[in-house]
Formats: sequence, structure tokens, C-alpha cells
Amino acid sequence: MSFLLRHNTATPKSLAFKNIPKDYNVLIRLFPLRPIHDRIDLTNATEMADALAGHGLSPDQEDYFTVLVTLMVSYEQAHVPQPRRKHDPMGNLEFLMEQHKMNASDLRRLLGQRELGSKLLRGERDLSKANICKLAEHFHVSPACFLKERYFFSSAITFCKSSHTLRRFSSVYCRSRNAGW
Repeated sequence: MSFLLRHNTATPKSLAFKNIPKDYNVLIRLFPLRPIHDRIDLTNATEMADALAGHGLSPDQEDYFTVLVTLMVSYEQAHVPQPRRKHDPMGNLEFLMEQHKMNASDLRRLLGQRELGSKLLRGERDLSKANICKLAEHFHVSPACFLKERYFFSSAITFCKSSHTLRRFSSVYCRSRNAGW
């Protein structure tokens, strides 16, 4: 039984996580991990990735998800124009706060320091490693979204080792946010 069809529309049928197999071989039968050749393949891969993202995955699902995202990123780097914009950690934070309807007080509560939320938003303080980890975990994004450019993605791995956030979300969100998608 297959959940996915080659969609040629902009809105594919969504998958429910509860219907996603936990076994790697069954996942491969459901949606084989093959190079992505066109937008339809990318749409189908994105549908599967969206169904897996943000859930507690089994080890087989984690492995499958990692390979799937790698294939998606590979296709996007080769075929999707990537506008060059300056990496903006505070812009990413402000965007995520807006999407989650958060204000400086909410940020303060999340980070656990009285004046920190407003100081961060005014540019009076920089994010610490501990704050970056809390934000990445809370918003379910890569810590790289909050790192300054010189530390960007290669250093993000060392930031939140106990978090599965980095592995699950890679740099896809940061690239899509900075590209205006």
C-alpha cells in the first residue's frame, strides 16, 4: 500500500505521522530514497519530510529522514536559485517570534532572565550558547539560525549535542527564511 503518488499539483495530499512506518525497509517501499529529478519529486519528498519533522522518530525513521533531507538539499542547491542575503540571526528570531505571536516578555520567560528579552531585541545583548540552544529547541529549528555568520552551520553541531533539533531540521529552515520562501 502506498501513501504517496507523483503529485503534479501545488498542494499534495498530506500524510499523517501515525500512518508513517517505523521500519526503514517499509519506509523505502513507501517512498524510495532516490535522487530528486524535478519539482514533482521535490514536492513528494517535502510531503514525506513534513510528515516526519517535529515528531519523536524511531532510529530507522531518523536515518531515513536524514537521507531524505540530504537529497532535498542537494536538489535545491543545484536547481533552486538561492538569493544571496546576509545571514541575520536577530531577524530570524524576530520572524519566529512573530509567527508564534511572542513578545519580549514571552522571550524573557523562555530564556529565564528578567531583562534579557528586551535587551536582545534592542541589540544590547548577543545570544549566548545556552540561549541559542533554548531557542532552537523551542522553535524546532537549527541552532544555525541564531549563530553569527562566522560560526554558521559547521559550529552548530557543537552547540546543542543533546538536542535532536539540528539533525531533524538541518539548515533547511534558515535557508528558506533567508530566501524569503
